[in-house]
Amino acid sequence: MFLVTRRTLVAALGVLLLTACPEPVTVGEIGYFRGKPLDIKPGESVSLSWQASNAAACLITPDVGEVATTGSTLVNPMFTTTYELQCNGAKQKLVIVVRPPPSIDTFTASSTDVFPDAP
Repeated sequence: MFLVTRRTLVAALGVLLLTACPEPVTVGEIGYFRGKPLDIKPGESVSLSWQASNAAACLITPDVGEVATTGSTLVNPMFTTTYELQCNGAKQKLVIVVRPPPSIDTFTASSTDVFPDAP
């Protein structure tokens, strides 16, 4: 036979409350995620910089990988790319536009004579 007293009931409820309440989940916060410049030509570099909190580390995709919560890195996208910074549930995106140089489809000369050092 088990005798329930006020003291054992309070103690049992306290244990239930302690075990039933998990630790609160802390979501990361991104202070900023920047790229400079945002518009480049193929082969040029972009500096990505960021600052986040409430996370042990962050992840930048594509191509960069795991990074500290504050930092910067250089990337060289060859085509327009959307980078995403993820920090413990927080996400922020950044688009780097890569503009190819103009192409010359045809070229016509107005004269068939070529003179060295001509103006």
